[in-house]
Amino acid sequence: MSSISDHHASDRTAAGSSDTGRQPPYDQKTLEELLNLGDEAIAAELLSQLLSDFERLNGVIQVGVEPLDFDALARAAHELKGLSATIGARHLTQLAELVNVAANSNSAQQIAVFGGPLRVELERVIVHLTRRRDQAKGV
Repeated sequence: MSSISDHHASDRTAAGSSDTGRQPPYDQKTLEELLNLGDEAIAAELLSQLLSDFERLNGVIQVGVEPLDFDALARAAHELKGLSATIGARHLTQLAELVNVAANSNSAQQIAVFGGPLRVELERVIVHLTRRRDQAKGV
């Protein structure tokens, strides 16, 4: 049986620690397929809603870490896991799962290990989705 730390080490290797931040931290094809389910107006609304949800969860996670609120953090990480999987953000999905398990186990130590990388990856997703939204608006 492997530990949470073992999973994190393999996640870090798989994700590539030399990521420059230029490549979106999600599967572009998955996002485009989701956005192509309707017309341009629906796609724009869906993209805005995704961005809003990620930003909301970012706020909940920031608040849940200090002071540590295991229940709020577990709920937010669980929701983040599903939301990030929807757009193919595999690394964020994996980190959200690790934080969810840690929060459900009331493990402040594990949250300290995985919370920082989760927040960094979540911020990357928000930045890239914001760019994608701005491109769609022609900004």
